[in-house]
Amino acid sequence: MSVTKENPVRFRDVGEIHDKEGPSTMSRESLEEIHLLAKESGFIDAHLLRACEIVTAQWVGLKCRYGCANYNTSWCCPPAAPDLQTVRALLSEYNTAFLLIGEDVNGHFYRNSTAKRRRQIKNWKSIVALERKLFLIGYYKAFGLPAEACDLCRK
Repeated sequence: MSVTKENPVRFRDVGEIHDKEGPSTMSRESLEEIHLLAKESGFIDAHLLRACEIVTAQWVGLKCRYGCANYNTSWCCPPAAPDLQTVRALLSEYNTAFLLIGEDVNGHFYRNSTAKRRRQIKNWKSIVALERKLFLIGYYKAFGLPAEACDLCRK
């Protein structure tokens, strides 16, 4: 089964999730509970992915370096963010990943604003809540990785 935009892996497909170590070890009840929490936290959907199928690419760092005004200004952006080799090593320690899908219309992606900070804090808190829930049900390696440049602090 190939994971693509046209063929995403959803929670209901968990029985089909296999990787080099076999099927996902998460129970259907745990997956449904996490999916419900994601929805309650404001996410539109959540997709279950094989960690080994997450693509990391060298060009991403270049896009940040030469295409983003936040480069070298934030603790969660390059060069402060983990390098490509570290990310690949981290992903190799996991079998399962969740891609949380949200919707945020932001015409000023690069602008620091109170409204943007408020939305970002809400999203980050939702991700941390899911990470905590996973930890409490026994998935101790759960680790949330929010997207977007950090805009939590004014400087």
